[in-house]
Amino acid sequence: MNNRSPMPRVARWMVVGWACAIAPVTVASLAILDRRLTATGRADLHQLNATGVVFAFAFVSAAAVGVVLIVRRPGHPVGWIFLALGTDLAVAAVGQSYALAGAVARPGSLPWAAPVAVVADAQFVVWLVLLGAALQLTPTGRTLSRRWYWVLVVTIVSACVWFVMKLFGDEPLNEPLQTVAGPWAQRFPLPLRVVYLIAVVVTNVGVVLSAVSVVVRVKRSREVERRQLKWMLVVAIVFPLFVISACVAATTGHPAVLDGRLSALVGIGG
Repeated sequence: MNNRSPMPRVARWMVVGWACAIAPVTVASLAILDRRLTATGRADLHQLNATGVVFAFAFVSAAAVGVVLIVRRPGHPVGWIFLALGTDLAVAAVGQSYALAGAVARPGSLPWAAPVAVVADAQFVVWLVLLGAALQLTPTGRTLSRRWYWVLVVTIVSACVWFVMKLFGDEPLNEPLQTVAGPWAQRFPLPLRVVYLIAVVVTNVGVVLSAVSVVVRVKRSREVERRQLKWMLVVAIVFPLFVISACVAATTGHPAVLDGRLSALVGIGG
């Protein structure tokens, strides 16, 4: 499919409508869940706070960039990646708030709250790999070479393994969901724990290499492409620091370290 081929009008309006609906639907959902938290005496768990505002800026920016690219160049994968990133951030925010209301503030008061908590807790893996893919594929929609293509493929595969194993692992969830017991939690035997560790390391190395690919692309690019890459170069410079923060957050169980840096990074990218 040609990157610049026109998009059918119905499909265009569906994409625009979805992007425009993300912010109001997410904020409305968070407001309803915050009221429920207040009613249970847990206003301290509100999601519409300073961090929530930064998060909202992140998913709105990502979705806005995505829809502009999709409408202009529907065959370009980066537009769809940014729309997916904005959607994933919004779903994660609502999912965490739902889990807080139904599994932390008043356990059992909402259906499926514990499984939602587990999924929301693991979604930072999706953010990582989506950002890495955007870095690899900007601005041409293709990787630099076949070697870089395989770096991206291996990163995506290892991220899938990390995500799935995190859903079924027995490690505690990150704050503020640390009191929720995962319904699928099980103790992995040593070989699977090794596989899990390898998936974590390979994913993080892969997304750092994605940032390196931007620097390599800038050095090889001509003037027009270099101008297109300027904003991604800023992201590429700070991306390794973000990956380190992600590892720290995942290890220490303090997602605030991750949330703030992620939102800032997506905002810069958007």
